Amino acid sequence: MCQIINCYQEYFLMTINKSNYFKLLGTSRCVKGINRSIIIDTQNFNYYIIPLDLIKVIEQFNGERIECVFSFFEKEDREVIQEYFIFLIENELIVQFENKNILTGFVTSEDSWFDFSKIQNSVIDLSENNQFDLKDLLMQLSSLNCKYIQIRSFYRNMSHDAFFELLDVISSCEFLFVQLLLDYSKLTEKLNYLEIFSRNPSVREVTFYNSPERQHKLILESFVVNYITEDFTSEKCCGLISPSFFAINQAHFSESLSHNTCLNRKLSVDRLGEIKNCPSMAKSYGNIKDTKLIDVVNNPEFQKVWHIKKDEITKCKDCEFRHICTDCRAYLENPEDQYSAPLKCGYNPYTCEWEEWSTNPLKEKSIEFYGMQSLVKK
Repeated sequence: MCQIINCYQEYFLMTINKSNYFKLLGTSRCVKGINRSIIIDTQNFNYYIIPLDLIKVIEQFNGERIECVFSFFEKEDREVIQEYFIFLIENELIVQFENKNILTGFVTSEDSWFDFSKIQNSVIDLSENNQFDLKDLLMQLSSLNCKYIQIRSFYRNMSHDAFFELLDVISSCEFLFVQLLLDYSKLTEKLNYLEIFSRNPSVREVTFYNSPERQHKLILESFVVNYITEDFTSEKCCGLISPSFFAINQAHFSESLSHNTCLNRKLSVDRLGEIKNCPSMAKSYGNIKDTKLIDVVNNPEFQKVWHIKKDEITKCKDCEFRHICTDCRAYLENPEDQYSAPLKCGYNPYTCEWEEWSTNPLKEKSIEFYGMQSLVKK
């Protein structure tokens, strides 16, 4: 095994030509944390945890000769520098050039973010007593160029007939991606997934919660069915921060630089028809029965949370994962501070460790404030 590893390292050593210039790949991004950093490979949807020293090397010498890096450091540090370059080449995070003039044509992907939609995504909660016209609501969202819709049936027993009635309503509008969240235990008949997709190709994902087992099925190339064991009983299920929810792509990275990646151009209608930034948030901007969505969207107060970015949030601004992470403004570590860290984040950027968020004694008061005692892990 050691021989294989040594040969592997020797191979990458041979690819280091110290007379070459090097440049971080145009689709890679470095994010510096308080104790360590990451390189985000937006092209391959991956990220690499790196020491702070490596990001300093990249920042200082990016675009220079490799030999300049080695000559800058003392002899005893050059072995570490060599390991850094092996790592960067092995993971295809840098490119090498013989001629510096080539660098003038080197293209770096843009970090600016723009979307013409007034609303990008929406969450709609269904209940037994919905008093609003779902078709009219979806038509209004469509007119706002909303692309992504999540429809959650947390508060409604969804019969087989009611489910296909819902599909017919969705089919009356054009959306790019519709996700349905349904209670596995409350569907009385087995669904025909091919029929679901054929009736409405914009329905790309159906997630059954409260399932006896966890499963992920790819039914068609663009249609997924998930089974998860969690039992979602209220809006309080939202806001969890986890590596499994990291979004590693250029669009998310660019958006995170100037916007809140959870709430930016998001609109929700809760089970009572109240129009909010998120169903989990307390502030309502009117009821869908007598308020037009366009009037809410154009309200400057409604748009305020769109611009709360990670670089402004306590703790998050020191975190190396901040530009691939989600965010939550509904449940905060300090409910009185809108720039407080998400309550359901268990990561500590100062120790670089993940812990169970609900058992942190410093969060007890906030957990009590939001009435989340039932979510505390035993």
